[in-house]
This record gives sequence, structure tokens and C-alpha cells, in this order.
Amino acid sequence: MEFVLNPDLYIYLGLILILLELIIGVDTGLDLFFIGLNFLISAFVQRFTGYPYSALISLFVLSFIYIFLGREFIKQRTSVMTHNTNIDNLIGKTGRIIKLNDDKKSGIVKVNSEKWRFESDNDLTEGNDVIIKSVEGVTLKVSKK
Repeated sequence: MEFVLNPDLYIYLGLILILLELIIGVDTGLDLFFIGLNFLISAFVQRFTGYPYSALISLFVLSFIYIFLGREFIKQRTSVMTHNTNIDNLIGKTGRIIKLNDDKKSGIVKVNSEKWRFESDNDLTEGNDVIIKSVEGVTLKVSKK
């Protein structure tokens, strides 16, 4: 039991967790960093108070606070929101065929006042509405609406 109450153990474990976070990167969501910080703070609490069980108590309290209260807050602050670019915003939109090539499967479609080249697996007719399924380069892949 004396080994568990040794504040040096908490310092070493805290430093190891923080170093692991640096090695792994933020894939762990900074959890290892903050739990390692909890170990370091607990070691300093025990050294400051001189009470052998203060490190265990403070580690439990700090970890509880982090896991149940702080973790969600930190994830909200560090998460990266992805937004569709202009081209990605076209997917799922409706366009109208304004010019059809002889093969009846490609031509020009108008989407939001912009003209785009399109290709389709189906035979289409001019004036039909189509749905954009994907974008490959500057060509829209469409299907019948």
C-alpha cells in the first residue's frame, strides 16, 4: 500500500500519460493529457498536505470532475467542424437540363443559376429535372428526379 501512496509514482504516471498524449497526438481527445495532469496535481496535493491518502482522494475527485463535467466541454472546444464546400453543396440539389447531347446521357444542366456539364446512366430529355448524385472534377453525375 505504501507504493500506491508514494507521490513520486503519481508524478511519473502523470508525465508518462502526458508524453503518451504528445506521441499519439490528439486522437485521444486530450484525455491522456488531462488525466496525466490530474496525477500531477494529486502528487502536489499530497506533498503540500502531507496526508498520505490525499493523492488518492484528489485523483478520484479530479478525475470524476473531468470525466463527468469537463470532458464534454473540452471536446466541444477542440472538435473541428467540417462544412461542405461549394461543390459539395450541390450534391442532392435539383437542376434542369438546358442542353442535351446526342447520346441523351450528357449535356448541360442549370443548377442555382449556374451551368454545369453533366453525365447520367439514364436516357434523359431536355427540360427534365435531375438530382445531382456526385461531382467528378467539373462534371456532375445526375439521375432522373
